Amino acid sequence: MGQKYGIDANQLDLSSEEVQSLLSTAQKRGIHHFDTAVAYGNSEDILGKYLETKFNPVVSSKIKESDCLTLEQTINSVEKIRNRIKGIKIETIYLHEDKPLLSSNSQKIVTNLDECRKRGLFSKIGVSLYEEEDIIRVSESYPEIKTFQVPENVADRRLLESKILMSMKGNGHQIVIRSVFLQGLLLLQNSEIPRKFVEMKGTIRSINLYARSKGVTPLDVCLGYLHAIPWKTDVIIGANNRNQLLEIMNSNYKIENDFSSKIQSLTESLIDPRKW
Repeated sequence: MGQKYGIDANQLDLSSEEVQSLLSTAQKRGIHHFDTAVAYGNSEDILGKYLETKFNPVVSSKIKESDCLTLEQTINSVEKIRNRIKGIKIETIYLHEDKPLLSSNSQKIVTNLDECRKRGLFSKIGVSLYEEEDIIRVSESYPEIKTFQVPENVADRRLLESKILMSMKGNGHQIVIRSVFLQGLLLLQNSEIPRKFVEMKGTIRSINLYARSKGVTPLDVCLGYLHAIPWKTDVIIGANNRNQLLEIMNSNYKIENDFSSKIQSLTESLIDPRKW
């Protein structure tokens, strides 16, 4: 909603009726937390228009460095989000990346966000990161930041046994997994893989073979892997339409212990969408 996402260049925009059906189904099936961002087109407006307040939904969104250089700027940025989502409660405001926390304005930015949190504009400060060393650095330098979005999926298992993330979870941090399907790539058949991702064919083939051997789908394998991650507190899942959402919600497969020897991991150059 709001803009195209993932590697499917032929993805069609959802109609208003399809958006309403997708969100209504999600809420009726118990999904009440929605993740978005200022950068995601008009997705905040769409959530504000179609989410039903009787289900008590909450929204988390992301802002960029230039939105929070002063307290006045930060308040204004958050209030604009609140207006677009029609006053729905904001759970977490994320920094879209760690770049603002490496700049000379870093402490000022965190202080501004924390003041907004204290004023009740939202509940938590978060950041979206990629590497364990960045998670360690940010959590140690900025105790105000309590929520971390990190990439993790069955083909990118770098963080699976992270003692750092286990410790952070035990200390009350939220560790939110994103990139479960790696922008849809992990759900493709080999014949559907775009030419620029040809190096991923071995991994995607191994996912398909593993799924076939277990009598499930690649989607089940990707979701089943989540059960093996001990430090997760939440998971962000994307769905293109109502039918895909129902397929996701009806999946109950838990991955078996043999997955690590049968599913190939992607190389570091392939697991980070910023490098595509």
